[in-house]
This record gives sequence, structure tokens and C-alpha cells, in this order.
Amino acid sequence: IHDLLAKVTTADRISEVVKEALEQKILSEVLKKEVEDKLWEVVRHPDLEPLFNESDQILCEQDLLVPQGLTLRPDRINFSSSGEATVLDYKTGIPKKVDENQLLNYAQVIKEFGFKEVKNYLVYLYPEVQILKVNPE
Repeated sequence: IHDLLAKVTTADRISEVVKEALEQKILSEVLKKEVEDKLWEVVRHPDLEPLFNESDQILCEQDLLVPQGLTLRPDRINFSSSGEATVLDYKTGIPKKVDENQLLNYAQVIKEFGFKEVKNYLVYLYPEVQILKVNPE
């Protein structure tokens, strides 16, 4: 589901992404409804729904080159016309501090690019969809 979410830039792409996954045998017909329901649950979540409309510039799984020579790869970054950035990182399992730290690293790099406000969300997909807003301490 993580790979499919990377292709869902806007909510109206869900059907197309699922269809492509079926055609490419990435997704089985047996799991189609469960995966599609999970995708809709993410894009319709009240905190995330505005991120899946067509108003933002979106980068999915794009490398961020950091001056120290590191390469970071957040799952999704939305850049709004008001100059705000929102970072989403998709995970499975139970929430972990290491996930928060990774997300805050992404946010710090984006701030260094000149974005004053960066919102951060961890999106846990399994076993249940759980959205955690992560703020710097």
C-alpha cells in the first residue's frame, strides 16, 4: 500500500492507481477492496484531506540532497502557495520514537531550504490507519 500511496498525488487518482496495480500484478483482486478502502481512509482523514486536493505542489519519494552529503527521501511533501510545507511519512506497525526523529530530520532540512512553517505527519497504515502530528520539542 505504501508504494500505491506514493502514486496517489490527489484523491481522484485512487481508482486509476488501483487499476494500474491490478494490471501490473502488484495488487491481487482479493486485496483490491481492502487496499482501496485503506487509501480512501488516508486521503479522507480530516488532517490530511486538504493535502490530497490539487492546490499544492507535491513531491513523492523524491531525494533531498543535504549539504553533509546525506540523501533523505520523505514519502511525500506538499508545498502550498502560502509557503508552507507539509511532510508525510508512511509507516506500518506501532508508533516508534525513531519514526518521529526521522520525520523531524526531514522537517529540519526543509526549513533549511527556507520554509518557515513545516507540518509533520506520520501515517501508520497497518494494522489500522493512525495519523500522528509530530511537532518539534
